[in-house]
Amino acid sequence: MSCEKYLKIAQEVREELIKKYGTVRGKCQLAIQLLYKKGLRGVPLSIYFKHPSRREWSSHLVFVTVDLCVIDPTAGQYGYAPLVYPLEDIKKYYNPIAFDIPPKSFFIGKPYTIAEDRLRDYLYMKLQEMGTYPKEKYQELWERRYIK
Repeated sequence: MSCEKYLKIAQEVREELIKKYGTVRGKCQLAIQLLYKKGLRGVPLSIYFKHPSRREWSSHLVFVTVDLCVIDPTAGQYGYAPLVYPLEDIKKYYNPIAFDIPPKSFFIGKPYTIAEDRLRDYLYMKLQEMGTYPKEKYQELWERRYIK
């Protein structure tokens, strides 16, 4: 499974954001909209992780395709992540501790297709196997451990 086939699309989206806004910083949601408009099928994935150079937590939005490739057109904001990489490598670049999968309608006003809905379910299972919890579950674990 090679994710390189998505590299050109990721570069186009990145260049479009830079051309229009002068930066990719804080443009994750716009990048997801552009990927959907280019006809890609997949789901947005919001990851929560410890920021490498600050004390607080950060969140970042990436796009996961139906063949489990992560497209990250705004990569580089938080470290050295490439524009495209396999889902298994997400821990190498961000080491997320929690995740959320927002509804597709938030970005383009359409519901998930059947394939995207199945991908969403699979991601919930796969990310938990990798040691990353859904945001709600992580919050519950955090409160149980630290707030008594």
